[in-house]
Amino acid sequence: MRHFVRNSLIAIAMLVLAFWASFPASEKIGLGKDLEGGASLTYSVQLNASENANEVIPKVIEVLKRRIDPNGLFEISIVRQGQDRIEITMPLPGEHVLVLKEAFEVELEKLSGTAISEGEFDRVMRLKDPELSIELDRLGAASATMREELQKAADAKVKSDGIRLALDIAGREGESDE
Repeated sequence: MRHFVRNSLIAIAMLVLAFWASFPASEKIGLGKDLEGGASLTYSVQLNASENANEVIPKVIEVLKRRIDPNGLFEISIVRQGQDRIEITMPLPGEHVLVLKEAFEVELEKLSGTAISEGEFDRVMRLKDPELSIELDRLGAASATMREELQKAADAKVKSDGIRLALDIAGREGESDE
């Protein structure tokens, strides 16, 4: 009887400890791909007649693991299915990842509103004052930093043009001396 009471107390203590360690369950215990959902992709590996599937498939799986999840942190499983197929299973993103994605997309949308194409940039840099200042103000209206960087680019272009002109003049003078 003495062992029964002791063992019962140990079992109850272990149950209380397990409950305490996993409470609240939604924060402490992550649902797996089978309960939370995920994506499963199955690929067929094309093998030559001279290749042995038992040698090639494990190598392909190893390469995929190194490229997709090199540190093994994302719970992505890559397993062989049959003779020439590989199944890649990955979990759905959690709430934290979805919030980060949404914030990223908002910032990306802000950037796309201030993006300047290469052609537009070249066109503006070829302008002379006062048209250049007007265009720089228009393009940099969304961001003081962008206006400042555009001004630096325009200043560098003016300096570059001056150096190029001096180089051309020096080259012509060198040709006339000969």
